[in-house]
This record gives sequence, structure tokens and C-alpha cells, in this order.
Amino acid sequence: MVGYSNNSKYITCQSTGDICDTINEWEWNDYVGGIVGNTSGGDKLIACIKPSGKVHEQTKQSYSPVGGILGCVNNFSDVSIRSCYTSISILGREPGHITNTGYYENYNPYAEIANCYYSGTPTTSKGIGTRNYGGQHKSYDYGTARSTDIAAEIVIMNEGIDKWNAAHPECICNYKYALDENSKPKLVKQK
Repeated sequence: MVGYSNNSKYITCQSTGDICDTINEWEWNDYVGGIVGNTSGGDKLIACIKPSGKVHEQTKQSYSPVGGILGCVNNFSDVSIRSCYTSISILGREPGHITNTGYYENYNPYAEIANCYYSGTPTTSKGIGTRNYGGQHKSYDYGTARSTDIAAEIVIMNEGIDKWNAAHPECICNYKYALDENSKPKLVKQK
């Protein structure tokens, strides 16, 4: 949806199709994401979903990060990813099911990754939030594993939306998660 972003809000965005970047070998600054490719700071992604399609690099020899929601959180970028969901295949050298927060040992991004859920079969050992997490398909709230029960995950994601709305009355999210006919999370507009 967006290649590069700065200090923006993305609320209830949804992307479905394949997203692919043909990266030249040893590129360091190409980022591929299901909703946003790269951010330089201040972005907030709330209740964004990528329920289908793929996000991948054409060339795995690159060090460019790939993420199901956000491709890369840059150094000291103050990003918040809350109540986002994906179940898609992530392919690349530095992938993360929700995002990748860096690929250097001394990389030090600031990112709040809370109440998010990845429900697919893990396609990367890099994890759901950063490359340092294990490859479990679980929610993380600052790195704390949650239940893998989808109904329980929906409660957790909706709690994240409630927290966002309480803290940001000027920019509320009027959607909540529910189960669709295939027992997958979907967003439903609230009355």
C-alpha cells in the first residue's frame, strides 16, 4: 500500500495480493511489507491486516528486511504496531511475520509491537516481531507469548484496539475483530 512512510497513521488497512520486490544482490535499503515497506519514524499501524497473498523478496541474497505488515522499523524510529494480523507466507533473508526491527547487531529501533497475531504456519525462524524472537506463531506484547487459540487472540487484539482508542480519542478505530465463516480473524465495523 505504501512504500515509504513517515509520522503517519494507518488504521484498519487491508492488503490481499502478492507483494514482491526484485532486489539487486546485496542491496541494503530495499524493504518489503504487506502494508508499509519502510518507515523513518513516528508511524502507527492499528488493526491492519494482510489475510492473504505473499510478501517476498525475489533475491534472498539481499539483507533487506521483509515483514507481513511493516517491512522494516528503522533505527530509533518510534513506531507502534498494535492489533495487526496476518497469516501469509513471508519469504526473504531477513523476514518477520509482523515486522523486522533490524538486521545489524547494533541496530536499536524503538518499536511497540503489541496485541498482534500471526496465524499461519511459520515461514521464518525470525519470529513475529523481531529477528530475535523464536518462530512460534503466537501474539507478542513486548515479546511476551500469548495463547495460540484464535478466539483468545481475537480478545487480545480487541483489547489492543480499546487501549488505542482510550489513548487517542481524536483518532479512534471503529472496527473490532471477529471470526469469519472460516474461523479466521476479520475486521467488523462497530455501530
